[in-house]
Amino acid sequence: LKAERIFEIHVGTGALAAGTNLFTLLKHVSCKGYTAVLLVGVHERPAAHAATASSAMSIEAVALFAVSQDLGTPEQLKDLVRTAHTLGLRAFLSLAHGGTSSATEGFNGTVHHPLLVSGDAGLTVVGGTRAFNLADREVHRYLLSSLCYWAKEFGFDGFRLEGLTCVLYPESCRRAAANAVRKQQLDALGMNGPAFQY
Repeated sequence: LKAERIFEIHVGTGALAAGTNLFTLLKHVSCKGYTAVLLVGVHERPAAHAATASSAMSIEAVALFAVSQDLGTPEQLKDLVRTAHTLGLRAFLSLAHGGTSSATEGFNGTVHHPLLVSGDAGLTVVGGTRAFNLADREVHRYLLSSLCYWAKEFGFDGFRLEGLTCVLYPESCRRAAANAVRKQQLDALGMNGPAFQY
């Protein structure tokens, strides 16, 4: 097996917002020996965070089935993925299946939403999101259908699930930054069983 060399592209941030042509960038990436691109921030996010380079930009989704306005139309995204494939690049998509933005209407915790964990237990420290109720099979269907949608409609070859550590080990995110917690500490905090099953 040959190791992937993945170039990460943050849609709608700094250089890209300044007018970088993504198709030209793909050609450059291909010429530099990369084998894949990872698109971050493709799905729609809160307007307040859309133009920032926030590390949580792909975690703060407001619509798991909508292409970000920063990227253009769904057809433009399909063209981008086809171009990547034509250049010999695989196309991966960064998705957040741990929760949704607190800015999403109806998902902000003021009312019970069947997809989310209720009350304070549903708050996460990752980008101010509300946690999906991964103990519910309908939530599994919703999230898995989003993977199928992006793969079938747009041709993505795979996915990176953002915030996975905090989904599997929610206590680790409440006690310390996820990147500073060791595996032994995570094991001691206990794994989220429903999240692991998902």
